Order: sequence, then C-alpha cells, then structure tokens
Amino acid sequence: MGIDLNDPEMAEILSDFCQESKKICAELDSIIDDIDDEDCEQMKTELERYGQTIDRVMGASKSLGLNQIGKLCELGKTISYKASQVSEQPLLALVVSSMADCTQTLKQLIDRVEVDHREDIPNFNLKAFLERLIWLEGKFSNISRSSVAIKG
Repeated sequence: MGIDLNDPEMAEILSDFCQESKKICAELDSIIDDIDDEDCEQMKTELERYGQTIDRVMGASKSLGLNQIGKLCELGKTISYKASQVSEQPLLALVVSSMADCTQTLKQLIDRVEVDHREDIPNFNLKAFLERLIWLEGKFSNISRSSVAIKG
C-alpha cells in the first residue's frame, strides 16, 4: 500500500523524495552524456553504473507506493544491467538512447508528483513507453544477471 500523495503529513517525505530523485536524475543525465558511442567497453561500464544509480530511485519509489516510477526505474535498471553484458554496439546504442528517454520520463514524473501530486504526464502515453521498454528488455532474455556483478 502506497502513501496518499495528497496527505499533508506525507508532504515532507514526498518533497524529500522528489529533491533526492532530481539529484539522481542529474547523475543519470551525466552518465548518459559521458557515453562514447564508439567504445563498447566504456558503454557497458557506464550502463552498469546507470543501473546502479537508477536503482536508488526505484527502491524509494516502491516504498512510497509510486508504482509507475518504480516500474520505470525497474525496467531502466534491468535493461541497463543486462545490456552491460553484451557487446553488440547497435544494441548498446539503442539501450543508451532508451535510457536517455527513460531519464527524461522519470524527471517529468517526479516533477508531476512534486507539483500536482499525480503520477502521470499529460499528453504522454506512459503505458506505451513502458511497453517499449518491456520489449527492449525482452531482447536480453538470454541474460540471467539483472543486477550488479560482485567482483571479488
């Protein structure tokens, strides 16, 4: 059960979530901006870092019952982790552009939650976008690891 986004007692928690999530989105933007489309190994490293970073929003959003944000972050995490395990440059480039779209959508959702206490985006088909990410996730069905690798 999630929180009531209009509950005045939850206003500070929701505000803190939005402020922290905006900082994380700036990190996500930086990760995407730093990716060199010509360097597969660097793309893979940065995509794994993207997954680690978006995971922070996923956990908080799910604990608050922000299910759309949680699902978006879960897909971003899974796709980026799985993509970090392949070497097909065209597929990696598709994932990078999709994660850029994921970050932009996440920022819009966070703004909407912060301002209007709603988890939707006017004039945007979030369901279709999530379905596109689910389709992309399916391209990695042969990869079982969907979280960070433990190096040891």
